[in-house]
Amino acid sequence: VMFLQGSALALLGPHVGRALMFPLGYAFFLVPVGEELVPPLQTITADISMLLLGWSGIPAHIEGVFISTPTALFRVAEACSGVKFLIAMVAYGVLVANVCFNSWPRRIGIVALSIVVPILANGVRAFGTIYIADLYGLDFAAGFDHVFYGWIFFAVVLILVMAIGWRFFDRQVTDPFLDPAIADRLAQASRNLPPNDRLVIAGAALLVAVPLGWALMGLPERAPLPARNSLPEIEGWQRVAYAPDTAWMPRAQGSNRRWIASYARDGQRVDLYVALFDGQSEGREITGYGQGALDPDGRWSWVEQGPAVADGKADIITGPGRVVRDVATFYRVGDVVTGSNLGIRLESLKARLLRQSQPAMILIVSAERSGDGSARPAIDALLRDAGSAQKLSDTILAGR
Repeated sequence: VMFLQGSALALLGPHVGRALMFPLGYAFFLVPVGEELVPPLQTITADISMLLLGWSGIPAHIEGVFISTPTALFRVAEACSGVKFLIAMVAYGVLVANVCFNSWPRRIGIVALSIVVPILANGVRAFGTIYIADLYGLDFAAGFDHVFYGWIFFAVVLILVMAIGWRFFDRQVTDPFLDPAIADRLAQASRNLPPNDRLVIAGAALLVAVPLGWALMGLPERAPLPARNSLPEIEGWQRVAYAPDTAWMPRAQGSNRRWIASYARDGQRVDLYVALFDGQSEGREITGYGQGALDPDGRWSWVEQGPAVADGKADIITGPGRVVRDVATFYRVGDVVTGSNLGIRLESLKARLLRQSQPAMILIVSAERSGDGSARPAIDALLRDAGSAQKLSDTILAGR
């Protein structure tokens, strides 16, 4: 995307670039984003559905993104989070704000409307599916959802947003997008600039030579991995074979080593999963799609976020037979341990640009729930006895 913008500025100049500021900036919508928005949008959709179910008189119970009614157990899946429609509506709202409005408060208002209405509408869509299933059965609801909501409902939402904003439009069709007086001043300023072809050519050559030379150097050397090929002992805990009641295996595609084992103490049982990478490259990113506790090809589903955990992220997942697990996930690149995908990506980018050889790690501490009680106390106890997630990962990398 920035090649497109940079080429436009280089070939047409900064004054034309100023006139094209909106379309050049609008091109950033070509960048695929939104993965981080899926879990909170799932939760919001489920909460709106529960509110509407309560108003409609249908008895329901919610647990994370799972809603149980007398008809069936429903899950607000990732595809039902509404993130794709939200991003499309925001892009449309930004376009309308530029084309139809001159006032900045009104522009901000239409963009805000393009955010709020799709989120609320997606909650109504999920509620409608559950409500229709309660009246006419699951098969009818599934077909109705795909046809009506897929082809009609969101078109109605788009028209609704436009109808609300229509009466506030303050840009006339004949209004120029660039004030002619400003255009004249830009042209005059361009004519007054002294020619400096040599400087332009030298700058262009440098812009090409630096990244090309960096790319020709190839990827950094592979980082060394520990000689020991097993998980460490943790004081006060006994390492035992991994044998869960319900099969669960995280995903770490492209890793050099993977271990999983259980640690037991006083009736508590905690599973530790570690995947080591001697470097990251295309298809071997530790925060890439599907990496971590939820294998997209597996049978486990995300329920909700768990209580915050230091230097990591906490989730609650469920698998076959309604088995529930508490999961704490930690990513490590170099000396940085965090649960933030963005933080790891920035650190990985910095390491690649500086040509640093850094090992990477996925560290997952998990435990199955017994009854209705949370398994987080057992997870927290193991991390506390290991020193912390940082110290545990240090121990693993040191091969102790």
